Amino acid sequence: MAASTPGTPWAWGGNGSGELGNGTNTDSYTPVQVSNLTGVTSISAGMRFTLAVKSDGTAWAWGANYLGDGTINSSNIPVQVKSPAFTTVGGYSSSGYLTDVVAVATGWDHGMALTSDGIVLAWGSNYYGQLGDNTNTDSYIPVAVLNPNNIYLALGDVVAIAAGGYFSLALKSDGTVWAWGRGFLGQLGNGDTSDSNIPVQVKDSTGTDYLTHVVAISAGSTHSLACKAPTLTITVDASADSGGSITPSGAVPVSWGADQPFTIKPDSGYNIANVVVDGVSQGAITDYTFAKVTAIHMIRADFYASTSTIVATKVKSVNGYQVVDASAEAQTTVTVTTSASVNITVEQYSGNPHPEASAPANMLPRYNDITVSDLNAIVWPMHVEQTYTDADIVGLNESSLRMYYFKDGDWHQCSDTGVNTGANFV
Repeated sequence: MAASTPGTPWAWGGNGSGELGNGTNTDSYTPVQVSNLTGVTSISAGMRFTLAVKSDGTAWAWGANYLGDGTINSSNIPVQVKSPAFTTVGGYSSSGYLTDVVAVATGWDHGMALTSDGIVLAWGSNYYGQLGDNTNTDSYIPVAVLNPNNIYLALGDVVAIAAGGYFSLALKSDGTVWAWGRGFLGQLGNGDTSDSNIPVQVKDSTGTDYLTHVVAISAGSTHSLACKAPTLTITVDASADSGGSITPSGAVPVSWGADQPFTIKPDSGYNIANVVVDGVSQGAITDYTFAKVTAIHMIRADFYASTSTIVATKVKSVNGYQVVDASAEAQTTVTVTTSASVNITVEQYSGNPHPEASAPANMLPRYNDITVSDLNAIVWPMHVEQTYTDADIVGLNESSLRMYYFKDGDWHQCSDTGVNTGANFV
């Protein structure tokens, strides 16, 4: 079988049961086009029949009987696979034909389909339990493969399927493999040779644990294969700003497919400002886990100094102003003239607390909230000095540094602002 762009199937070889799908039962030594079928996205060839998936999610079959069309008749042209006859498993209706199919597989005399929501359906011969529905009864229409832990539910979270001679395989999203049907040569991989009409989990080479980290499966007539992900160590880069820690930190090695948790903790006197994961803000969270790591990731934690409240009294000093020196907490000197006692609250941030507005190019990159308990007790204007270090202004023009305030969703330059480059303050 082959499908050419834009999805027209072609077939060649034996055609005794109509498996070439061209409306005849004549063998062909060169490819012939399958009749009345276009838009094909996936195909699978069984022993004497063929399955195809179209771009609209419908499934089609032709060749020997057990085509899933509700009959036991063979067909030398494509017929549409019907939907299950019940609605209790997987939410499928019996209103017509199978939909939402993303893949198909063919055994010797049974077919399989995988839906977009991870449910597996099967039809055809079921002598060895290859349909996985907890019976050994043949079915002319699809039945849902059942969950071995709850036979009232379908086997879910499946990402790939394969059909062997008289058995079936499914790969789940967690990297585990499940098998059902004939097992006389150990093709089910569960450590014995018994048949099973319900999925069993494939074990690893020790026979005591289960196969994991599988990324692909395939089935022969009497044997099975699985491809495991390579044994890789993937790096998660974890860093924390001053004022706290993230554990573990640095270039953290993680085994492929494993979970990696992180704990974020502020130092005494600091709070968590934000945690950024792969460039996306997560807020002030205290822990985060990367699940089933298969790619490089980044996590960064930012902190800010806890709020400090300084009492400014009526006593005036320094040229008639009351000076509130919060440099130990936020490297900020707030100068006010007061007519009564007030509380000045200084809160420092390690980064821009308003990322929705880009900081102006000449703004000193230090961020503080200053709150006054009694605005009527202040003789305006308020004078604020913000010190800085050379490390704060790398890449900036020091002589043009200015102070800004945030209001109405944007930054605004203070009315009277300048820089003292000798004393390193704005």
